[in-house]
Amino acid sequence: MHLDEFLKVVGEFGPYQKRQYVLVCLVSSYAAVVIFSLVFFSVAPEHHCTIPAAYKELSQKFYGKNVSEEKIYNMSIPWVEGKNGIFERSSCFLISLKNYENNSSIGNATIPLNTSVADAFEQKFSVDNQTFEACPEGRTYSQKTYASTIVSEFDLKCENEWQISFSKSMLFIGKLVGDLLSGMVCDRFGRRPTFLVSMFLSLVVGVLLALSPVMAVYTTALFILGFLNPFYYLSVFTLGLEFTGAGKRNITGFVLHIFFGVGTFYVVLFAYFIRNWRHLALAMFSPCFLFGIYWFLLPESFRWLLSRGRTEEAKKVLNKVVEVNKAEVEEGLVASLLDGIEKPSKTTTDTATALDMVRTWRRAVFTLNICFNWLVNAMVYYGLSLNVESLGGSLYLNFILMGAIEIPAYGSLVLIIDRLGRRKTLFFYMVTAGVACIVSGVLPYELHWLIITTAVVGKMCISASFGVIYLLTPECYPTTMRIVALGTASAFGRVGSALAPQVILLQEIMTSLPFIFIGVMSITAGILSLFFPETVRRKLPQNTAEFDELLRSPIFRTEKHELDKDSSNELLDLKKDPRREKSDVSI
Repeated sequence: MHLDEFLKVVGEFGPYQKRQYVLVCLVSSYAAVVIFSLVFFSVAPEHHCTIPAAYKELSQKFYGKNVSEEKIYNMSIPWVEGKNGIFERSSCFLISLKNYENNSSIGNATIPLNTSVADAFEQKFSVDNQTFEACPEGRTYSQKTYASTIVSEFDLKCENEWQISFSKSMLFIGKLVGDLLSGMVCDRFGRRPTFLVSMFLSLVVGVLLALSPVMAVYTTALFILGFLNPFYYLSVFTLGLEFTGAGKRNITGFVLHIFFGVGTFYVVLFAYFIRNWRHLALAMFSPCFLFGIYWFLLPESFRWLLSRGRTEEAKKVLNKVVEVNKAEVEEGLVASLLDGIEKPSKTTTDTATALDMVRTWRRAVFTLNICFNWLVNAMVYYGLSLNVESLGGSLYLNFILMGAIEIPAYGSLVLIIDRLGRRKTLFFYMVTAGVACIVSGVLPYELHWLIITTAVVGKMCISASFGVIYLLTPECYPTTMRIVALGTASAFGRVGSALAPQVILLQEIMTSLPFIFIGVMSITAGILSLFFPETVRRKLPQNTAEFDELLRSPIFRTEKHELDKDSSNELLDLKKDPRREKSDVSI
């Protein structure tokens, strides 16, 4: 008897699983807080070069002591053409004083009728070729909208702007390292202790980030937060999946991602009222201590306990499932189930590694395709999510739209994923996301509303595809390899996440190039997803033999996988007589 068949008897997603899943979903929302709070930490207020005293004195020389601020700006800050073809004051350069020192008089310039000498002087140097210099005294940042951000506090614009994208990339590089290690740690020490320890450390590092005295400390704290993220998120995601029966796995997976989107509302709510980034960081990370109550509420995965040979502990959890779900089964069902499970040998309790994912050519090709899809999904998802500021308009409204669209994205999955299957659904959403990104990139700036609309459509589709790949991956790999596989694939996703802030820099070559690039990558990954095996209504593979059998299944033919007649009869027999002769039992 398979554990999925046992859950079909006692409840695939009964009251017990629902209670645990509420706890898991709260963790999913917190994971979004860690990532998307960066948008508001690093928002750039309006700014310009700090005007040195020499420029003010020069302006007073020509305009008098009561010279207006506008006149001082005209003589100090050059006008440059912006990215959208609109002229604006430069935020990174001043007109060099040498322009004025070498031209102390207007010379032979013709002064128009009714124009003062000072105005003619200003006009001459606003149209002639000028030499510029970088801000010698740094920049002045407006506090009209934001009291303080890392950009204004650490002066991160112009020549220092690279530090913003670098710090974001370091968060995802930390997630990359964490993904590579979290699988082995979770499989070695268990889902529950891994979650609790990593969550406590996240609280400590989050407070450290809020108190960062310099950019180096801030960036280091982001790296550590990224490193810890997979330990608590992947552990509870896998735990929630392993508590659920095969018939409900899609719903539970989507609920997790919906709560990830809900986490963005938490971020924007606090960010709207807290405009100081340090205070905002404390508001984001301090509530993490509340997860300490999970010590008393969150149980260990019974699948993991059985895979490690800890039968007595698994028995307690399974009995609790039967009790809370109020399943009408004969006494001794759990004992009968466990009696049929042989105690795992040392070989079966050894922790799997990423090498086991590529030991055969079928595994290697499949794993490479999975990892590429994760990389592209993450690059497109975070490329859109972390750069909402570049869309223009209200940052808060854009952020809400980008977060809210994830709810219908995952809602649509519930309606179609079992009908179309994992593979076709993934193909549809990734190709549509790619087309939307390309269209958003090539539209003229005058169609601003359409640019935002297509970007939101792209975010909806890539969010949905992320939900599919997150569900498909653990469904394909066996229990002994599942969280290692999820961690490894997620690590490639972090490579894509780390690349996302750098890909946006392609706009320096051509404004639409970043969106065209991620769009083409999304379409390519969507086409390759057609080569995945279909897992809809399949049992979770428990060992490498079942995994290899799955990879040998037909690719371009969707099969319906139901419990066979013998399995159904076995379920009925167990309800009547759980103490019948032992049968083969899988975990």
